[in-house]
Amino acid sequence: QIKAHEGTVLLSLYSITDLFGRLIPGWISYLDYVSNRNIFVSSIGVMGLTLLAMPFANSFPTFAALTLVCGFVTGCQMVLPPVVLSEYLGADNTAVAFGLSNFMCGSLTIIFRPLLIGVKDRTGHYDILFYILGCLGIASALLWLVVICNNSTPNKQKINHAKLI
Repeated sequence: QIKAHEGTVLLSLYSITDLFGRLIPGWISYLDYVSNRNIFVSSIGVMGLTLLAMPFANSFPTFAALTLVCGFVTGCQMVLPPVVLSEYLGADNTAVAFGLSNFMCGSLTIIFRPLLIGVKDRTGHYDILFYILGCLGIASALLWLVVICNNSTPNKQKINHAKLI
């Protein structure tokens, strides 16, 4: 059980690491250590793992550590989608794709709000939602890995070079 003042500390920790998560990936990719796409995919996977671990957190230090990780990867996920979309779709299609993805996320919140309330009413806790969202995060990261592998095969590169000639 987390006390009220501990919850306030957790919110502050989340906010601080969210800010770092918004700033640091740009620097890392600018220095060519890791690409924006790889930072984005790894942040999705780490978020999935963190959400899977959340029901097992039973002390304040554990919650604080998970909050730090969640804040950082959430910050990454707030700034990187338009960048990754522009890398894959080009500048002309980015606005439409980003708008459509935001519309889909907003539409799904209409469904998820009653789902959240229903799960809490029936089970008395949110553990199942952490498991579902964690598995969805890991599945999403794995799908991105499939896309990355398909885009980096030698046949695809030869076809792309042939189009340039």
